[in-house]
Formats: sequence, C-alpha cells, structure tokens
Amino acid sequence: MYDYLLRRNRKIGDLNQPAHDPALAHSGDYHRLLRVHTAHAASLASVKAPPEMIAPFLLKRICDARTLRCSFDALRSEGGQAPGPNGMVLKDLDNSAAWSLCKALAEALRSGHYQPGPDRQVKISKGPGRGFRTLTIQNAEDRMVGKAILLVLQPVIDPTFQWFSMGFRPHRGTPHALAAAMTIARLEQRAVVVCADVKAAFDKVPFARLIDACRRQLPPEIVELIRLVSDSGGKHGIRQGSPLSPFLWNVFADRFIDQPFIAKSMPGRLVRYADDLLLLCRSRAEADDVLPKLTCLARSAGTPLKSGAEVAALDAGESVRWLGYQLQGSPAGWAVTIAPEAWERLADDLSATHMAPAAPLHAIETIKGWLDYLGPSYEFEDRRKVISRIREQADACGFSEIPTRRRLEAWWQEAWEQWRRVLGETERQLFYRLSGCPKAEVGHKGQSIRMDESSVADTMSTAAPQSAYDATGGQELLVETAPM
Repeated sequence: MYDYLLRRNRKIGDLNQPAHDPALAHSGDYHRLLRVHTAHAASLASVKAPPEMIAPFLLKRICDARTLRCSFDALRSEGGQAPGPNGMVLKDLDNSAAWSLCKALAEALRSGHYQPGPDRQVKISKGPGRGFRTLTIQNAEDRMVGKAILLVLQPVIDPTFQWFSMGFRPHRGTPHALAAAMTIARLEQRAVVVCADVKAAFDKVPFARLIDACRRQLPPEIVELIRLVSDSGGKHGIRQGSPLSPFLWNVFADRFIDQPFIAKSMPGRLVRYADDLLLLCRSRAEADDVLPKLTCLARSAGTPLKSGAEVAALDAGESVRWLGYQLQGSPAGWAVTIAPEAWERLADDLSATHMAPAAPLHAIETIKGWLDYLGPSYEFEDRRKVISRIREQADACGFSEIPTRRRLEAWWQEAWEQWRRVLGETERQLFYRLSGCPKAEVGHKGQSIRMDESSVADTMSTAAPQSAYDATGGQELLVETAPM
C-alpha cells in the first residue's frame, strides 16, 4: 500500500533518489539510519527546501526495525516504565526480545495491519490533601511506534516552526523561552507582559484541523498513520500518553496560532512555550489592544484561552508568574524567583516517583532536574531557605536520603551557569533578528565567523560559550535578520 512513495523522484543529489535510499543501506550500527536521515533533513532545511522534498523517504524510514529499535532505546533510557494495559515493560526485554518486537512492529506497519491498543489511566496523588492527577499510559509497543514517527518527522518539520515557539522542541526549553522574553523586553523596551494559557490544549484540539495542518506538509500515507496513532475517538483532542502528541500540538499551534499572529501583524511580541503564551508589549494600552485579538485568534482556532490572563507592568514593580518562574522588574532587568506552582510541581513529581523502580534514586534525579529548571532564580533567591525547603518536601514524601546541602547548591549553581550561557547565546541571536543589523553568521560553538559591520563586531564576543541550542555539538547556527 505504500509503493507509491517510491515512484516519486525528485533529484537533489544522491540522498534524494527514492529508488536508492542510502539511509536504508545495511551497513554500520542500527543508529546509522537516523543519523543519515537527520543529515538529509538538515541539508534540505539549510537551503529552505520544502518538506515535500523528503516525503518519498519518510514512511519506509519509520517502518524500519532499526528506527523502532532506536525508539525502544530512547523510551527505555527516558524512563516512564509503567506498563500499559497489556502489562509489557520495555526494561524486561533482553536484546533478542527487543529486536523481535521491533521487527514485528515494522512488519505490521509496512503491511498496514498495525492497530494501537487501548490506554490505561492511573490516578497519582498530588500529596496530602491535594487530590489526584490522572495519567494516561499506552502499551509499550504503541509508545514505540509514536516515538519512531517522532524521530523521523521532527528533524523535517521542526525547522519550519516559528522562532518564538520554544516548547517540545529539540535543544530548547523553558530557559530558552525565558531568555527570549528577557532579551526582547530589553532590546525593544517591552516591560508590560501578558500571560495567557490555552485551556486544556491537548483535549480541545479540533482533530480535523490537526490532520489538515499535517496534510499541508506531509504525504497522505504519513497523515493516515498519524491519524491512526493519535485519534482519541472524538472530534476534539489528541490521544494522550504518546511521545508524538506534544509534536502534533506544535504542528497545530504553528498553523493556527503562530502563523496567523504574524500574518495579522498584531502589536506586541509573542513567545509561546507549548500552551503557555507570553505577550510582550510597550505599554498597558498596547496590551489591552492585543489581548482581545489573541483571545479571538485562539478561539477561532478551536483552542480558547483560559479566562483571567495576567497583565503586569514589570517596570512599575508588578510581577507575573510564567512557566514556574515569578518575574518582576528590577534596575538590572528582570528578577526571576521561584513561583508557587514550581513548588507544587516538585511535590507532584516526588510523589509520582514512588511508582518508579529504585524510587530513592529517581527522587534524587527529580530534585536535580527541578534545580536545573530553576537555574535562572539562583542569584535572586535566598539559597539556604530554598535548599531547606527542598529537603523538607522530600522528607514529607518519604525520601530522607537526599544529597547534602552543599551538593544541592552546587547543582543549582551549575544550572545557573548554564542559564547564563543560554541567555548570552539567545541575546546574540535575537540581537540581529530584532535590531535589523546586517547579517552575521555564527559557528556551531557560538564563535563569530563573519560580521559585516565593525561596530557590531566590537560589541559582540567572538568566543561565546557553547549554546544549549547546540547540544548535538555539530549543528551550525545561522543568525540573520528576518521579518517578524
């Protein structure tokens, strides 16, 4: 049923010959397929070729046992070992059993016989007196298929997303979103911010519109595969529990929120982290003008905003909460402290670790991850009080064997140093995008390769630290002026 993909023949070098796909050659280790695929996608993105140029290769690369084995390895290393309805746990499979599962899934996908199984819902306590949250867990093999689709599609589609989209994307995270917001505020004197959230984003997505957004960039057979694995059974919502779902939300939001925001030339700057939106405005009047427009845009997309969006003039001493950070203006810029919901998230995550094997070790990893997340707050918080509260919260959740105060603070300081590198690189990139200066090219370690104006070269470091955007160590970053 997939043979039509092999009949399309677009010539842009050997990689683009569907009759002979070097990525599928049986040489090297099983990771080679995805390495070649990623290089292929990057080469097309570098010349801004449309995703259609790689479309003939996508399905066969997804339906290869080697891609599914990479998916298996990724899921097993990422954790999330709770079994789905059929009880299978990936860590229980040895190498031979893992390959047997991958080959069986590959054959089912190629033949068109694959059907996802039912989901399992589990209630997790949020802590004493704080109720429960519901987790949706798929069967392990269904998570493998979703991850395999993600591994192949993300390198192709992600470069087409808008620059201000930060969530669920490779080498980007909440520190990058915060750094972008702070840089925009400083460079363009935008001290009035509006924080808004999409209401129940994953549950509200109009499924037909999501499929339409996929259809604009992907071939029909890939769209049908996405429909199969992500359909929640109704007119709205993406199937929860799949590694593919966050990526699909970005596909939808880029098509129906990000692109229209730019096309309509709305006032203000938008930074979106998943379903959390931050508008940066120059005045409260501009904020009052743009918020109803953004609200109408989100409603017309079928994903309305929550009521009660926060508006704050940070330069007037007001504060706002966004992404677990408490933001407030200061003479030196923004002061970033820990928001109450960040503490709630730590309590939730520590409670959830009781489901994981080796729960005490997992609790330590949870605490370290939380401190990594909150690196920007290191210089603004009372560190002794924060460390004491972490230890108290861990003890309340039944974890008494956690690292010393000195070790916890060292982790936090390392996170802050990483944050400073992220902020510096983000400032470097957005300086050219927002200021309209001549193009500069930046090497993969943040080093300046060429700058057209000596005055600009004098103000920018020629040996900036390596960016967190370049976690792969080999991706070249190109920074240039672009229309907003």
